[in-house]
Amino acid sequence: MREKTVLSVAFCLFLCLGCRGGRGSGTRDRSVAADSIDLKAVTVPAIFQTQQEKLEYLSLHFWDNYVPEVKMQSLEANFANWVYLSSNISRNDAAEALHSVWKKDSLRISALADKYLYDPNSPYRDEDIYGLFAEKVGGELEAVAKLCALNRVGSKANDFVYETARGRRGSLYRLEADYILLFFSNPFCHSCAEIIQTLKSHEGLNRAVGSGKICVLNVYIDEDLEQWRSYLPNYPKSWINAFDPLLVLRGTSIYNIRAIPSLYLLDSDRTVLFKDAPLEIILTYLQDNGSI
Repeated sequence: MREKTVLSVAFCLFLCLGCRGGRGSGTRDRSVAADSIDLKAVTVPAIFQTQQEKLEYLSLHFWDNYVPEVKMQSLEANFANWVYLSSNISRNDAAEALHSVWKKDSLRISALADKYLYDPNSPYRDEDIYGLFAEKVGGELEAVAKLCALNRVGSKANDFVYETARGRRGSLYRLEADYILLFFSNPFCHSCAEIIQTLKSHEGLNRAVGSGKICVLNVYIDEDLEQWRSYLPNYPKSWINAFDPLLVLRGTSIYNIRAIPSLYLLDSDRTVLFKDAPLEIILTYLQDNGSI
């Protein structure tokens, strides 16, 4: 489990609204009992021949047959499947598809979007899809949408200053490497320790770091520097291990770090390739393009 730093706004809203129908839920057929049917699968038209075309169609039209009477168990299982499928379309298209089903059943879809896409501990989390969805919903989610827009995938990462144990200051934009693995961590954090051990034992990554192809910037964002210094021997010396001397990363002005650990992958131009992503996804990407 990662260490959460904030409460989820959408989940709090879900708790406050209770179990009655939400906005945008429409008029139900009262002859059908609530939570009584399974979601009817969408049929892909024969015109779509390739596997990629079929997956894109399914991702975009997954919710065409949704009605509020779908059983919660069926809805949740299908929601997880849709999140997985959504990698086949753009994040904006995914947010549009999510918003379309939200208009049919706002309460349950809001809760599931929060659980799967925005909860810091969800393996499916995608803050960019959630943020674009939140923009479309508006209202109380407008503030969340603005936070999610920080360092969106495809945008330039925000620069910041870091300082090493020896007092040397640098900045994200002064680093030179094909890829920068940005690792926000805490001392004595169990999940952080697991990531450190995985990276330490990855021969391909270690070679790429040694050659300068990949730079690992490991940043502590809190203020207990004595604890941080005591933990420094656990970090590889080939990394840049630093802290935030200005304590700006704890806020929400340039990054929205909602839980620790948090991993970003940037390219040489500081474009965000992965944002708060699971380590295995980042490593798979680097392996597939031959970088490690």
